[in-house]
Amino acid sequence: KNFLNTFQEQIMKLHDDIWKLKEKVDHDDEEMLNKPNDKSNKSKSKSKFLEETLEWLKKESIRLTEKNSAQKKEIGKWKSKADAFESDIAFLQVVIK
Repeated sequence: KNFLNTFQEQIMKLHDDIWKLKEKVDHDDEEMLNKPNDKSNKSKSKSKFLEETLEWLKKESIRLTEKNSAQKKEIGKWKSKADAFESDIAFLQVVIK
């Protein structure tokens, strides 16, 4: 249970981080669009902003995928340990009877 609670806390933290970053991107996007620039500069800066955002999202996706894989491996280890304990418990119950 402790592992699952820790895992859930980690997921909630990631969710909060993503939410904060989304709000920051929305705020930065609004600021960029409201700046008094000529049209070509606005278009270039928006394009650059979108490219940077895309690059960040790609890197974040890779990071989260790797983290997810590591968590799945960890879960597999804990499941095998739990299965081993269950078989030990079953054996001990038979021995005790």
